[in-house]
Amino acid sequence: MKPEDLNTYDWRSAFDYAPFSTDDVAEILYYEEGYNDGDSWVGVFKLKDGKFGYVDAWCDYTGWDCQASNCGDVAASLADIIAFGLSTEERKRFGLGDAL
Repeated sequence: MKPEDLNTYDWRSAFDYAPFSTDDVAEILYYEEGYNDGDSWVGVFKLKDGKFGYVDAWCDYTGWDCQASNCGDVAASLADIIAFGLSTEERKRFGLGDAL
């Protein structure tokens, strides 16, 4: 997946309340697309300013305009965003196990 592939309704909605935008993404390091009323849209990104960020967002079965939520963060290193940004479940989704 390339940064321009984030230009979809679901990914743009997932980034709505993140501390960075899809335009700030230089590289997609880990991602998994979600689905309504199920797993969240989650990703780890290298940003154009050299920092790293993550986004985790979900919506109910009716879509992003009813019940939805997201969170995200930015860190100076990939190790920090994995250790302090991602949950154990998200690390497992990316095949990172429980390692910090």
